[in-house]
Amino acid sequence: MESKKAGESVRLIFGIMLFIISFVVTSNYIIADSRPEYKHVLYISSYNPNFVSFNDQVNGIKKEIGDNVVLQIEYMDTKTFSSKENEENFYNSIKYKLKNYKKFDVVVCGDDRALNFSLKHRNELFKDIPLVYLGVSEVKLASEANNEDNVYGVTEFPSIKENIDLISRLHSGKNIIAITDNPTEASTEIKEFYNYKNEYKSLNFEHISLAEITFADFAKRLSKLTDDDVLLVIYAYTDKSGNVLGIEESSKFILEHTDVPVYGVLDYHVKEGFIGGSTISHITQGEEAGKMVKSLLEGKKPKRKIITGDSINHYTFNYNTMKKYGIKKWDIPRGSEIYNDPIDILKDYKEVVIATIILLISLIIVIIVLVLYMIKRLHYEKELLKAKELAENTNKAQNNFISNISHELRTPIAVIMSSNQLLELNINKEKSNYFESNVQKTSIIKQNCNRLIRLTNNIIDIAKIDSGFMNLKTKNIDIVFLIESIVNSVVPYAATKNIDIVFDTNEEEVIMSIDPDKIERIILNLMSNAIKFSQENTNIYVTVEKSEDTLMCSVKDTGIGMEKKHLENIFERFTQIDDIMVRKNEGSGIGLSLVKSFINLHGGDIKVKSSVGEGSEFTVYLPIKLDENSELEITYEVSDMDAVVLKTGVEFSDIYF
Repeated sequence: MESKKAGESVRLIFGIMLFIISFVVTSNYIIADSRPEYKHVLYISSYNPNFVSFNDQVNGIKKEIGDNVVLQIEYMDTKTFSSKENEENFYNSIKYKLKNYKKFDVVVCGDDRALNFSLKHRNELFKDIPLVYLGVSEVKLASEANNEDNVYGVTEFPSIKENIDLISRLHSGKNIIAITDNPTEASTEIKEFYNYKNEYKSLNFEHISLAEITFADFAKRLSKLTDDDVLLVIYAYTDKSGNVLGIEESSKFILEHTDVPVYGVLDYHVKEGFIGGSTISHITQGEEAGKMVKSLLEGKKPKRKIITGDSINHYTFNYNTMKKYGIKKWDIPRGSEIYNDPIDILKDYKEVVIATIILLISLIIVIIVLVLYMIKRLHYEKELLKAKELAENTNKAQNNFISNISHELRTPIAVIMSSNQLLELNINKEKSNYFESNVQKTSIIKQNCNRLIRLTNNIIDIAKIDSGFMNLKTKNIDIVFLIESIVNSVVPYAATKNIDIVFDTNEEEVIMSIDPDKIERIILNLMSNAIKFSQENTNIYVTVEKSEDTLMCSVKDTGIGMEKKHLENIFERFTQIDDIMVRKNEGSGIGLSLVKSFINLHGGDIKVKSSVGEGSEFTVYLPIKLDENSELEITYEVSDMDAVVLKTGVEFSDIYF
């Protein structure tokens, strides 16, 4: 009976699952059928994504065409690659794209080079496809495009007359100096500039062409300007020697070398600190071009075939710079955009002002309450101080307790170690049938004694560091020899896991003031970790390099590695990356914490790089300095190497070979 009910339950669940699957599939078909048909637009940029106007132009276009349009972007990057070969490569790339991609509904050309390319190859690449351009400043090219069928666009021309008129009203009786980086004879802007000389007789017209001078000469010229001068910056990006500055850098360069009023023809200039002017906005260009694209995608002709750039330029000003030169809001054209304009709170935010006043009254009440609270709190201040003192004394007592316990543990460990050594001697003298078994047992005793010694040493050192009693015993020694000796002492341990240790140095000898004991602990701990987490038949690389006044020592393995999220915590105390229940190696989690503390005592630093499955690399940075009160330690090589071997055994006691 129960079996029959179970079968019915299975069939019921199966039927529900089939219903859900069929519903999802049917829903997907309904959704797919209801999806709008996407239009496809190709945007050809004359430059690359980092060019200052690119994002503004593209964002302006996207704002108008909406989300149901796939916008593909190709970059000519002519600022970097302007050769004929680059154009041929770009031509082949577009040709391949058009061959293998769905036909584009509209092609958009960003700036002059892209439009010139598209008109040149229109019959081969874009026949019967509408072209829309923006940011085009070459008059001849714009005229050629205007004569083509099914080509629409937005030109880019600076508002010379509007800016001259603005300067004449705000700075009457001044010298107006136009700046361009085109040769004077080829600059249409300078020619237009001088055309208004007779109309504005109160102004003296001059110009500076960066095509004729270097930026260094330009800086000298700027520094000599007087209070009677006003600058109108048209283009100032490339000098006579071909040196190039971006818009932001160029603007800062000009403002750093002169203190006269500066006007510009780009809204980027105003954002960087120019007073302002009738400026070109690439966002507005993009929006106007986007409207044309939208009309074409809807099967309509744009209202205008060409929009002249100066007709969509708008007035922008920098409030802080206006204030510097005493220019008021009512002095500038109505409807101007003002950057950094302080908000007229009383007029535009009446409700906010009322709310703010209520909030201030509430805050005053809260402050009164807090004052009363603080008066009462003062009565408890002494008790808090007593509690703090008690906590500090408790902490000191805890550190003293840990230190005393650690010292007490050392005594029985020393007795056990001594007894174990006697056992080893007796076993070696009288080799019985249980020789190997006895040797194995004494080895286990020795290893675990070393583990206890290592743990107590670490606990004592932590207590000293917390109490501020950890001091370095420095000597002037050859640290390269010391590290190499330590590495050699580790080789037998690594060999048991078929791990090769590769030591390399770019200096044979580096004499510096260090605490040898602490350096040994640092290197041995890093080597221990490297062996602990490395697989058999792998390599560990120890590298010592000297760079100016810093010695770098790295220990790199090809082991299991760590996730990046763990790297910030590995130098904290009692931190273990792998779970304690599944950990393959023993350890208290305080070794790396002590390593960092010892390195910091030397005035150094330690960094780690690691990737899961690729291994880890710990790099120690120590400042190279000498202790003038100490002589070179020449006996260290002879007397202390046996001690290094013993310390190696202690540091490697938590690895099971």
